[in-house]
Amino acid sequence: MSSTPAAPPPAGVTANFTNPETTHRVFGLVITGVGLSLMTAIMILRMYTKTVMVRLFGIEDVVAGIAWFTSAATQSLYLCRNYFEI
Repeated sequence: MSSTPAAPPPAGVTANFTNPETTHRVFGLVITGVGLSLMTAIMILRMYTKTVMVRLFGIEDVVAGIAWFTSAATQSLYLCRNYFEI
């Protein structure tokens, strides 16, 4: 890759490629945290309803559990990466 930029930055802006300023980091962390919390609460309610109240646990519940686990793992990695700046 070339070390020269494609165009100069706008007036009053200094290009910083080594440590760029992130503007939406906090917003992303909040949205991901809220989404993960809601998703977990809804999954707990679903599993409780299916196992205790209805007593009918089907293949769709297994697939929903796998989907919840993979989604929670992905979002947790995103949170750890951005919160701890790994």
